[in-house]
Amino acid sequence: PISAAKPIIEDLMLRETRMKVSEDKKGYLGITPLTVVDQMTQDYGMPKGVYVSQVYEGTGAEQAGLVKGNIITEFDGNKINSSEDLLRVMEYYSVGDTVDVTVMQGSPQGWESKTVTITLGAKFD
Repeated sequence: PISAAKPIIEDLMLRETRMKVSEDKKGYLGITPLTVVDQMTQDYGMPKGVYVSQVYEGTGAEQAGLVKGNIITEFDGNKINSSEDLLRVMEYYSVGDTVDVTVMQGSPQGWESKTVTITLGAKFD
């Protein structure tokens, strides 16, 4: 029904249209991402998203407080279910762009949502 589609359409209309960024200007988080597969969700109760398996020193991710074990579920308003989703959406962001990233953090009470602001850096070798 249109009542279900209307909020989605309104959200899309408010989003900024972005162009793909050339490889030399593309922004990077500074993490090693791993997709949380369905089996991990079933076996360990992990939320669907991208598991941060490593955070590199001196990167935007480190400065924003991301740590190994966080699970990225949203990037600048875009739902993230896999590493491919994250890499696909990041093709539209440049070095120096600031984005809000929603992560789930494990705690004794379960998974807790947290939003951090990250300034994307340049690719490192």
